[in-house]
Amino acid sequence: FTKDYDYVLIDTPPSLDVTLSISLNASHIVIIPIEVSSLHSLEGHDKVLDLISAMQERNKDLRFLKLVMNKADRRTSVSKVLIARVLNDYGQKYCFKTIIPVCTAMQQAEYLHKTVFLHKPNEKITTLFKELATELVAETSEKL
Repeated sequence: FTKDYDYVLIDTPPSLDVTLSISLNASHIVIIPIEVSSLHSLEGHDKVLDLISAMQERNKDLRFLKLVMNKADRRTSVSKVLIARVLNDYGQKYCFKTIIPVCTAMQQAEYLHKTVFLHKPNEKITTLFKELATELVAETSEKL
């Protein structure tokens, strides 16, 4: 199966449950999304890193890659402060440059059970996801 694909992305719900544990056991790298509109997301990050460390005893190939900041609304002071805090706490080395904003097209696509690429292919968000994918490939192509 893995010979047929360069990348397989597993998107899990934002909870520390059996689904996440199984996904980590099957993974090589982990990207942690942080909603920069919520302090709770930032606080939960440390628990995910602890779980990754614990899972590395079972899965020796597992490693944390980077954080991706999402649901950013740069018009709000909360998002601005949380983006600055993430960059200050973790540095550029552990954060993707691309920051995914809050986007109505994403909410609509989710409601319609479509990807945003199918729902609104010309939205700025699709360009940002492509930029994030480019960063991911650049970060991992030599390491996988």
